[in-house]
Parts: sequence; structure tokens; C-alpha cells
Amino acid sequence: MTASTFGRFNRWPGVAYVSRKGGADNATLGITQAQMHGDPLIVIVGQKPPNLRGPFDIQATDIQADFAHRVKRVIKLTEAGEIPEMINLAIRESINGRPGVVLVEAPAQVLATDTSGTIPIPTVSARNVLEPETAQVKAFLNALRQSRKPLVIVGHIALFESAQEEIKRFVKAIGAMVLLPFRQENLYPWHDVAFGGSFQPRLSIEPAMDEMIQTCDSLFILGDAFNDVTTGKYTLFRDLKTIVHCYPQASLAKTIYPQKIDLTAHLRPLLEQVNQEIARAPQLVDETWRAKRKEWHAERLQFMEGPHWPTTETLDMPAIWRYLATFPQATYIRGAGNYDNAHVRYLRTENSFGTFSGDMGYALGAVLGLSLTEPYQKGEKIAVALAGDGEAGMFLLPALLTARQYNLPVKFFVFNDGQYTEIAKEIGHSFGMELSGPDLFGIGQAKVPYIERVSRMSQVKSAIQSAYQTQQTPYVIEFNLVADRKR
Repeated sequence: MTASTFGRFNRWPGVAYVSRKGGADNATLGITQAQMHGDPLIVIVGQKPPNLRGPFDIQATDIQADFAHRVKRVIKLTEAGEIPEMINLAIRESINGRPGVVLVEAPAQVLATDTSGTIPIPTVSARNVLEPETAQVKAFLNALRQSRKPLVIVGHIALFESAQEEIKRFVKAIGAMVLLPFRQENLYPWHDVAFGGSFQPRLSIEPAMDEMIQTCDSLFILGDAFNDVTTGKYTLFRDLKTIVHCYPQASLAKTIYPQKIDLTAHLRPLLEQVNQEIARAPQLVDETWRAKRKEWHAERLQFMEGPHWPTTETLDMPAIWRYLATFPQATYIRGAGNYDNAHVRYLRTENSFGTFSGDMGYALGAVLGLSLTEPYQKGEKIAVALAGDGEAGMFLLPALLTARQYNLPVKFFVFNDGQYTEIAKEIGHSFGMELSGPDLFGIGQAKVPYIERVSRMSQVKSAIQSAYQTQQTPYVIEFNLVADRKR
């Protein structure tokens, strides 16, 4: 997860090295996350010699069988001389089309080869840019000319291709409303009048989202996979006559939405041409729809209004979220804890995103990769992981060990309420959901020089300010919600 997040924000493959069998097995979570997120990642996996891979041999595994269905490609090295060509191939496969994961299987006999001075540095190819064909631009514009109430969904490819500015130009020019996929709030400015909210799998749709979806006459999907969450389990948008899907890979949605126009060109050059055409012949927008945009925006601002700073000492999650949003230099990576749902209303910043698939532990690994990118290394931005106590109990220690060893300037904010609250809500009872440990404060105290436990609202602001003022070293804050839950 560290390497994949580094790759996402550098728009170039992150690289992870893992040992055979056990190392590969432990990497499965990060590999699955990266492939689902569309992060460019190369994983180099150790392997035993061919004559020692029997079904009962120690640490023997079939990399192709175990991982081919999880990644874009598995590449097998057979001799050291192949390294330049195969690494170049791995890079190309990882970044072209929909970005993703490539595994490179490196057997022991290859790794043991003395290559000093004999193998050249690989010549790395740049990403192939899929320029839009004339027919694709025409199809897009024809669909647009029939639209008067356009809705736009912006997805992760927009970030990878640096297409956000072209998207904002497009949205403004056509008077569209914008919705974002699940936990991808860093793709469009929340304060913009066009922003209507983000999809959630188990939460009720945000105010006005249902009306937007029912009222729109066309849908433009820019860089999103258009999966079951974005489509309400493939029940939304089925009656629309105009759906344009710009994405580098086909999805299940095509069989359910036969009217959908699929365009596989890269998003940024496609929108550049479309925006040029719109500038020459401005798009007509329904005036009722234009007026409703302002009304919906006002409804959303009211929805996001939380309580004022509380006068009691009980920890107030909406107030904490709202305070976190006042730091524009901070980027928040969220895990899958019970606290996550509150961000939809109260963490009013586009500098926030989470795991698409909901796997616990994502934030604690991903924040390490984010902290290694240039703005965070220079101290211009702050990388913050927001984690629940369930995932912190499993993944906080290795994250702290890594952050401490490399002195990474990351902040870990752990919300500890003593149970798997989100799971308990989903299954309808709390039996077996209680967490009696571990002592998260004790773990942090042993591994990093800066850690605070916050149990009262009067401690919140000073703790967060101290964390952000401490440069070039890890910092942990445990928000102790256990006592409040038991009251």
C-alpha cells in the first residue's frame, strides 16, 4: 500500500520487493487494493528454483496461479540477461491503459547471478498517450448537444492523467452537476457550486443527490469504472438515453447499460478537444437545471453544517472533523473504521480520500507512501492517516516501525471506541465486536517520540496543532472514545 500510493501520486510505478511465499502472501492485501484503485505498482517476488517447487516443498508457490487473476500481468524472469527488457515491460504494462499491478517473478538462480557491470540500465518507455480519434470526439459532442441537464461523475483516472483542470472547464461550460465515487473526495472541489456529493454503499444518498439523478437527462462518466456502488448496484441511470463513459477498460456496466457510449481515449486530450469545440459553439443549458444547481449547492452546505464547538468535554466527532478541515496543508487518508461515515458531512475538504474496497489497514500503509512524495518531503504538505482502533490493532505497529526507521513526517490519528462499530451496525448486533486491546497508546509510546491521548474536547485543538507543528518525525494521537461510548 505504501508503494502503490507513492505510485498514484507520482503517476509512475511504485516498486515493492517481497520474499517468496510468505512475503507474497502478506502482500496480497496491498496488491488487491492497488489493482482495484488503479495504482501503478510493480511487485518483485522471490521464487525457489524450479526443481524445488513441489506441492509440499517449504515456501513453494505457484505465482502465476495465485496472482494472475488479481493483477494486470505476471512476468517470469528466467535469466539475469532478461532484466532490462522485462523491467521495461513491467513499467509499460503498469502505466498503460488502466494503471495497475504487475508482478515480476524472480527465481533464486536469477537473483544469485553476478551481474556487476554486465547488465545495462533499462531504457524506460513513457506512457503511451491514446489520442482521441475524430469519431470519438464527434460521438462525445453529439451526445453533449442533445443534453440540457448534464450530470458528471469524476473518477480516479482524472487524477492519474492530471485532467482535473480540463474537467472543471468542461463542467463550468456545460452547467453540469458533479458526483464523486465512493471515498474519492479528492477529485473535485467541495466548495464548487457544481459539486453535488459522493456515492456511499450503505448510507442514504446525500441531500439532493436523488433529485439530481432523477432529473438529469444525460450522464458523462469521466475516468470512473462505473461499478456497483456508483450505480446503486446497477439500478440507477437505467432510463437515461445518453450515457458517455470515458474509461480505458470495459466493465460489467456495458451489459446492463446497452445505450452507453464507451470511449477508451485518454481523458485529458479528449477533454481538451471537447472544450475547444464548446468554446466555439457554447453548450445550451436548461435554465431550470441551472437554477437548481444553486439550490442543491445550498442544501449541501446546510447538510454539512455541524454543531458549534461543544461546551461539554465529551469528544464530538463532527466537531473534530470540521476542525481537521481547517488545515489546507493536510491530506487525510482514511481507513475503514466506524468514524469514516462522518467525513461525508463534516470533513469539508477535497484533501481527503480513502480505500475504495473498505479493507482495514489501508490508511496506515498508504500514508507512508504519500509522505515520500515531494511536497510532503519538503514540508509543504502534511500526510495524515485516520484509522479506527480495529485496523490500528492489526496494522499500527508495522506502520510505526517503518515511519520511525525512515523518520517519515507522518501523522497517525487513531479513533478508539473499543469495538468494531461499523461491522456491528451492518450485522445488527455487537456480539463479538468488543475490543479489549491492544494498548494503542502504549504501542505508540514505545515506538515514536511524540504521542498524545485525547479524551476531552479541551485537548483536541492543542493536540492537533502540536502534531502539525512537529516536522520530520512521526506523531500519534489517540482519540479515546471508549469512555464516551460507555456513558
